Amino acid sequence: MISGIGSGLAIRFGGAMDVIEVMAVIFSKRIGITVGTFVMIYNVILYMFCGIVLNSWVLPLYSVVAYSAALKTIDFVVEGIDRAK
Repeated sequence: MISGIGSGLAIRFGGAMDVIEVMAVIFSKRIGITVGTFVMIYNVILYMFCGIVLNSWVLPLYSVVAYSAALKTIDFVVEGIDRAK
């Protein structure tokens, strides 16, 4: 959740932590999905690749669970309580 708050505040005020968040802001407007969802899709693909390379699914699955909390936090911070904004 702390990571989600930090990333969400950075995105909300015009900054970004890495290139994926910049791409997420650009594509979220074009595709119509939230920034957090775009980043989550990218991370799930990355974690699947890591699971294949490591031949173990324990750490990638923990990462997916941890980032799912960050996903909701990013969306909450960027969009606010009311999605009509």
